[in-house]
Amino acid sequence: MLITIFITLIQALLLIRFHLELARVNALIEPVNTIRKLTNPLVMPVKRLLPWAWAKTTAAIGVVLLITVLALLLLFPQAGPFNILISSVLFVISTWLMVLQYGMFLYVIGSWIQIPALQRSWWRPRRQRSGSGGGTHGGKNLAVDTKY
Repeated sequence: MLITIFITLIQALLLIRFHLELARVNALIEPVNTIRKLTNPLVMPVKRLLPWAWAKTTAAIGVVLLITVLALLLLFPQAGPFNILISSVLFVISTWLMVLQYGMFLYVIGSWIQIPALQRSWWRPRRQRSGSGGGTHGGKNLAVDTKY
Protein backbone atom coordinates (compact mmCIF):
# COMPACT_ATOMS: atom_id res chain seq x y z
CA MET A 1 0.00 0.00 0.00
CA LEU A 2 2.74 2.47 0.91
CA ILE A 3 4.68 1.53 -2.20
CA THR A 4 1.75 2.36 -4.47
CA ILE A 5 1.29 5.71 -2.72
CA PHE A 6 5.00 6.47 -3.18
CA ILE A 7 4.88 5.48 -6.86
CA THR A 8 1.76 7.59 -7.40
CA LEU A 9 3.45 10.64 -5.85
CA ILE A 10 6.52 10.20 -8.07
CA GLN A 11 4.28 9.78 -11.10
CA ALA A 12 2.29 12.89 -10.18
CA LEU A 13 5.44 15.00 -9.84
CA LEU A 14 6.77 13.81 -13.19
CA LEU A 15 3.44 14.36 -14.92
CA ILE A 16 3.19 17.86 -13.46
CA ARG A 17 6.71 18.51 -14.75
CA PHE A 18 5.64 17.29 -18.20
CA HIS A 19 2.68 19.68 -18.25
CA LEU A 20 4.82 22.58 -17.02
CA GLU A 21 7.41 21.95 -19.73
CA LEU A 22 4.72 21.54 -22.35
CA ALA A 23 3.22 24.91 -21.38
CA ARG A 24 6.72 26.44 -21.15
CA VAL A 25 6.11 27.84 -17.67
CA ASN A 26 8.87 30.10 -16.37
CA ALA A 27 11.33 28.09 -14.29
CA LEU A 28 12.00 31.03 -11.98
CA ILE A 29 8.63 30.60 -10.25
CA GLU A 30 9.33 28.90 -6.93
CA PRO A 31 6.91 25.93 -7.09
CA VAL A 32 7.98 25.18 -10.67
CA ASN A 33 11.63 25.38 -9.66
CA THR A 34 11.01 23.01 -6.75
CA ILE A 35 9.30 20.44 -8.99
CA ARG A 36 12.19 20.67 -11.46
CA LYS A 37 14.78 20.23 -8.72
CA LEU A 38 12.95 17.18 -7.34
CA THR A 39 12.60 15.48 -10.72
CA ASN A 40 15.91 16.49 -12.35
CA PRO A 41 17.85 13.40 -11.14
CA LEU A 42 15.36 11.18 -12.96
CA VAL A 43 14.66 13.24 -16.08
CA MET A 44 18.04 14.76 -17.02
CA PRO A 45 19.80 11.48 -17.98
CA VAL A 46 16.88 10.59 -20.25
CA LYS A 47 16.93 14.06 -21.83
CA ARG A 48 20.61 13.60 -22.69
CA LEU A 49 19.96 10.25 -24.35
CA LEU A 50 17.04 11.31 -26.55
CA PRO A 51 18.20 13.38 -29.54
CA TRP A 52 15.10 14.97 -31.07
CA ALA A 53 13.34 18.17 -30.05
CA TRP A 54 10.18 16.61 -28.58
CA ALA A 55 12.34 14.39 -26.39
CA LYS A 56 13.06 17.38 -24.19
CA THR A 57 9.42 17.64 -23.15
CA THR A 58 8.44 13.96 -23.37
CA ALA A 59 11.34 12.66 -21.30
CA ALA A 60 9.21 12.89 -18.15
CA ILE A 61 6.58 10.58 -19.69
CA GLY A 62 9.24 8.00 -20.53
CA VAL A 63 10.58 8.15 -16.98
CA VAL A 64 7.05 7.72 -15.58
CA LEU A 65 6.50 4.60 -17.69
CA LEU A 66 9.93 3.19 -16.85
CA ILE A 67 9.50 3.70 -13.11
CA THR A 68 6.02 2.18 -13.19
CA VAL A 69 7.19 -0.89 -15.13
CA LEU A 70 10.12 -1.43 -12.75
CA ALA A 71 7.92 -1.00 -9.69
CA LEU A 72 5.31 -3.45 -10.98
CA LEU A 73 8.06 -5.93 -11.85
CA LEU A 74 9.29 -5.73 -8.27
CA LEU A 75 5.80 -6.00 -6.79
CA PHE A 76 4.56 -8.81 -9.07
CA PRO A 77 7.54 -10.85 -10.29
CA GLN A 78 5.32 -13.79 -11.33
CA ALA A 79 3.29 -11.71 -13.82
CA GLY A 80 4.07 -11.85 -17.51
CA PRO A 81 5.70 -8.96 -19.38
CA PHE A 82 2.55 -8.18 -21.37
CA ASN A 83 0.48 -7.97 -18.17
CA ILE A 84 3.10 -5.73 -16.55
CA LEU A 85 3.18 -3.42 -19.56
CA ILE A 86 -0.62 -3.11 -19.79
CA SER A 87 -0.93 -2.63 -16.02
CA SER A 88 1.74 0.06 -15.98
CA VAL A 89 0.10 1.99 -18.84
CA LEU A 90 -3.27 1.83 -17.07
CA PHE A 91 -1.64 2.89 -13.78
CA VAL A 92 -0.01 5.89 -15.48
CA ILE A 93 -3.27 6.87 -17.19
CA SER A 94 -5.17 6.71 -13.90
CA THR A 95 -2.53 8.86 -12.19
CA TRP A 96 -2.57 11.30 -15.11
CA LEU A 97 -6.34 11.68 -14.88
CA MET A 98 -6.06 12.21 -11.14
CA VAL A 99 -3.43 14.94 -11.63
CA LEU A 100 -5.61 16.67 -14.23
CA GLN A 101 -8.67 16.43 -11.98
CA TYR A 102 -6.91 17.95 -8.97
CA GLY A 103 -5.35 20.57 -11.22
CA MET A 104 -8.81 21.61 -12.38
CA PHE A 105 -10.01 21.75 -8.76
CA LEU A 106 -7.08 24.00 -7.84
CA TYR A 107 -7.74 26.20 -10.87
CA VAL A 108 -11.40 26.65 -9.95
CA ILE A 109 -10.69 27.33 -6.28
CA GLY A 110 -7.91 29.72 -7.28
CA SER A 111 -10.33 31.63 -9.48
CA TRP A 112 -12.42 32.40 -6.41
CA ILE A 113 -9.51 34.17 -4.73
CA GLN A 114 -9.38 37.85 -5.61
CA ILE A 115 -5.97 39.48 -5.52
CA PRO A 116 -6.13 43.17 -6.51
CA ALA A 117 -2.66 43.18 -8.11
CA LEU A 118 -3.62 40.32 -10.43
CA GLN A 119 -6.90 41.93 -11.46
CA ARG A 120 -5.23 44.89 -13.18
CA SER A 121 -5.29 44.62 -16.92
CA TRP A 122 -2.22 45.32 -19.02
CA TRP A 123 -4.46 47.14 -21.52
CA ARG A 124 -6.54 50.00 -20.34
CA PRO A 125 -7.99 53.05 -22.07
CA ARG A 126 -6.11 56.14 -21.09
CA ARG A 127 -6.84 59.81 -21.62
CA GLN A 128 -4.38 61.52 -23.86
CA ARG A 129 -3.22 64.78 -22.31
CA SER A 130 -1.96 66.50 -25.41
CA GLY A 131 -4.60 67.90 -27.76
CA SER A 132 -3.46 66.10 -30.90
CA GLY A 133 -6.46 66.47 -33.13
CA GLY A 134 -8.94 63.76 -34.28
CA GLY A 135 -10.43 60.88 -32.40
CA THR A 136 -12.14 62.86 -29.67
CA HIS A 137 -15.50 61.61 -28.48
CA GLY A 138 -17.50 63.98 -26.36
CA GLY A 139 -14.45 66.01 -25.39
CA LYS A 140 -12.54 62.89 -24.25
CA ASN A 141 -9.61 61.60 -26.25
CA LEU A 142 -9.06 57.90 -25.53
CA ALA A 143 -5.85 56.19 -26.58
CA VAL A 144 -4.40 52.77 -25.93
CA ASP A 145 -1.63 52.69 -23.35
CA THR A 146 1.20 50.86 -25.09
CA LYS A 147 3.69 51.15 -22.26
CA TYR A 148 4.17 47.88 -20.43
